[in-house]
Amino acid sequence: MRWMPTGRLISGFALIAALAFRPEVSTATFPGGNGLFAVEIESGPFSDQIVILNPDGSFSHYFPSFEDVAHLDPNWSPDGNLIAFSLDFHIAVARPDGSGLTQLTDGFDERRPRWSPDQTRILFQSIDASYNHEIFVMDADGSDQTNLTNDPAQDTNGEWAPDGSRIAFVSDRNSAALGMGGLYVMNPDGSRVTGLAQLRNSCVPGGFSAWWTPPYSWSPDSHRIAFSSCRRHQREILSAQIGTGVLRNLTRNPADDTQPVWGPDGRIAFASNRDNNSAVCDGVCNYEIYLMDADGGHVTRLTNDPETTLPLQWSPDGTKILFARFDEVGADNLYVMDADGSNVFQLETRDDLNYATDWQPLPSG
Repeated sequence: MRWMPTGRLISGFALIAALAFRPEVSTATFPGGNGLFAVEIESGPFSDQIVILNPDGSFSHYFPSFEDVAHLDPNWSPDGNLIAFSLDFHIAVARPDGSGLTQLTDGFDERRPRWSPDQTRILFQSIDASYNHEIFVMDADGSDQTNLTNDPAQDTNGEWAPDGSRIAFVSDRNSAALGMGGLYVMNPDGSRVTGLAQLRNSCVPGGFSAWWTPPYSWSPDSHRIAFSSCRRHQREILSAQIGTGVLRNLTRNPADDTQPVWGPDGRIAFASNRDNNSAVCDGVCNYEIYLMDADGGHVTRLTNDPETTLPLQWSPDGTKILFARFDEVGADNLYVMDADGSNVFQLETRDDLNYATDWQPLPSG
């Protein structure tokens, strides 16, 4: 379970930089419609764990317990009362305090559960004994498990549209070369699979990506998808129109632009090295986080960090951005800032290797 920078050999975690930047951490709670955090951490060589953090970023507890089995890929239910996750590579659900634990699947290797917007179904990724990746869906109680992709290609990174009308995913089914997977959408029953674009993500030496996040992001109205892809030897951020397939280049910059995350208010957070005076990185790119309108206008820089910084997720109320700061060997720490780049908080995950973050909507009850 490792994040890796493209085109750079990681020699080991013994090389962690001695002088890492750490912002002053506030102890105030976050205002607005934002709840707990669930974060996967690497607590040992074979057994990642999930921790629950309070809304102020402080440590609360291990979820559902601290044991020598893998706990992966937490995903909050839309009402904020349950967490779906991969327990020893089977999909399970439990309440945030770990009670009511129920295993829903028993396949070879199952990960990345995603609740449907109406909370009646769960999307997940299943890997069989021959290591073929397929995307399945099931009812919230684990019944009616259905293979949606059913293709010999590798089908991964399934995500519901915000309105539940479609599912996006990544596949190499029409690609002849490594790193040339495509972005596809399908109906929730697996029908009408449509290719939107090729995802070429390995063109920049030293380029970064957070492997546990999908390489694309749905717009709040479910009409478009933002993604990064190679154009003229560096990555640009594009949007694809659902239905027509029309592509629009949103960045058009000679630097490397990547990791788009569409916010609830329609703006897109993304990472870029455009202010580092180098379109192609020598070693590892130092990215900063930027904000732009859905049409690519009004680009604003939010961070100014000595380490690579990538946006991961918007808060449920759209006022804050969760992000990761990576050192030169891939260790990361998680932070939250206001959407204008102010009021930075560090999350107390108790580990420097953090994956698969998710932010709880405030429970309805």
